[in-house]
Amino acid sequence: MILFLLLKVFFLLFQQIGITWIEAARAIFYGLPTDIAMVFLLMIIPAFFISLHFLYPSSNFQRAAYYFFLFETVIYSLVAYTETGIYYELKTKINIPYLLHLSHPSEVIRTVSGYLFVIFISGIVICTLLVSFLFKKWVFPLLESVNLNINPDRLRFAAFVFIVSLIFLIGKEGGVKGNPLSGRNTFFSKNPCLNEATVNPLWGFGVQALNYKKKLTENPFVVMEKEEMKRTVNSLYAVPKDTTVHFMTTSRPNIVFIILESWSAQMIKAFGGDNFAPFTDSLCRSGIYFSQFYANSNVSDQGIPAVLSGYPSCTENQIVNIIFKTHKMPAINQELEKIGYETAFYYGSNLSYGNIRLYVEDKKFQKIVDENELGNSGKLTSLGIHDKDMAKIFLGELNHAKHPFFYAWFTVSSHSPYRIPEPYRKRTESSQNPYINTIIYADEALKLFFQEARKQPWYNNTLFVLVSDHSHATHKPYWPHQKEFHQIPLVFFGNVIKEEFRGKNIDKVFSQTDIVPTLLRQMDLPSHRYIFGKNMMNPYTKPFAFYPFSRGCGYITSEGTVATAEWMKDTIEVQENKGKLKVAQVKQEMYALRQWLYDDFISR
Repeated sequence: MILFLLLKVFFLLFQQIGITWIEAARAIFYGLPTDIAMVFLLMIIPAFFISLHFLYPSSNFQRAAYYFFLFETVIYSLVAYTETGIYYELKTKINIPYLLHLSHPSEVIRTVSGYLFVIFISGIVICTLLVSFLFKKWVFPLLESVNLNINPDRLRFAAFVFIVSLIFLIGKEGGVKGNPLSGRNTFFSKNPCLNEATVNPLWGFGVQALNYKKKLTENPFVVMEKEEMKRTVNSLYAVPKDTTVHFMTTSRPNIVFIILESWSAQMIKAFGGDNFAPFTDSLCRSGIYFSQFYANSNVSDQGIPAVLSGYPSCTENQIVNIIFKTHKMPAINQELEKIGYETAFYYGSNLSYGNIRLYVEDKKFQKIVDENELGNSGKLTSLGIHDKDMAKIFLGELNHAKHPFFYAWFTVSSHSPYRIPEPYRKRTESSQNPYINTIIYADEALKLFFQEARKQPWYNNTLFVLVSDHSHATHKPYWPHQKEFHQIPLVFFGNVIKEEFRGKNIDKVFSQTDIVPTLLRQMDLPSHRYIFGKNMMNPYTKPFAFYPFSRGCGYITSEGTVATAEWMKDTIEVQENKGKLKVAQVKQEMYALRQWLYDDFISR
């Protein structure tokens, strides 16, 4: 319990959320059930060895208990510190999809800053030494002091059975009150971080791990009959008239996707944010920008399929981690290759990270290029090639592309550990200053790219699509259950855009899954395979966006926003626009979308 307490305090302090000691104490108190449960579970095997020691006194049993305690300490500390880092960066607790990233240890090493790595390794060592000290100080002397003069075998066996039974009966429930681990009891604050801190990290991860395989074949989000779900979903996607407003001068432009790593709309003035990306802001004034646009995910391996395949995040499982399911997703490059487009995907880092290579290879891009193919073409940061160097490389590749082409460039500099070849400046009072500095750098890289691209012969027939793979925590105090946390930029830019559409702001609610269907309809191509997307240029389309977050989901409509969490009986976020929001109806639509999405994930 001492270890749990120390690491929970460290978790809260590390997040830098400005809480009081009273709030921290409440988080510790509400977290006692899962902490107690974890204590008992971790005691099972050591208690077994100690019980054997009482039955048949031997220092070997003592050492076995001691070393197993140390092993458990290392595992627990590793999980707790990993969760601390993940929550700081992504505002979510550790889970199986994120753990799958550890299949590439180099990704972890390269994406974690040096001082964090030192802190976490030092923390594991300190925790292990602390447990070792306490065990030697208290437990060994206690075991040596016990002298069982009464030796009836039955008494010893009964004592052994009693100890183990007590551990299972009480420990598995987290206390004597019974079933305190449902999660609902842990919600006591409007601050999500305090609520998340109550759940013991190893307990929470263990519960999810045990349910992971089951969730591959069973939908955990069934709240209504299938027919009712279908009626609700169909009503959201139905349009009185299947039409589109064409904003391009040609139906066969070159298309360049620039997928911006971790860009939040809070970085760009045109989207209601601060002016940390002035060049991108200038593109909005001469292109089409969507000021109410949202991510369907919160990490890259979910965001890339949402952008290119129109497939949203399933929260509990990620489709790119399952090859036979990934194979059944459509992708825009495949549609365009059918009509003669050359396709390519470029990334300045390692595409193996997050299974992105698995996805782009399965989608059969004709050319797939990452740092391994580029070699010494650019100056390497700890994560890969800096965006300014990569911009030059990508431009050179476009100059040799066969027309018409569909090329995608996934940027890297705005990913942690936020190392750029320029000095940081203090931009705000927030701990997100390194992130903000990299956004400014990446924006300058885009400026350099477009300055040279405008000089190229292919430029006048090219549509550029700038969109983020997901959002990010910023200097503004938004949490994952709030829509603002998920707001990202989407800009259509280029000389192929008709004059009357340049500088146009489409302020209807849309999301990443709507990009591909919209572009295909602009090109008079079928889009029926992209069942989760909508045509944003159809005036009759109902605007909405669905976004998942850790243990919950949100839903945005023109009337307002609702977000709920699985551990809550009620909503945790309601934002109304002019008092028009019908909360019950919006929740019905949100739950239907989530149930439909997971049904589709299971069936693929």
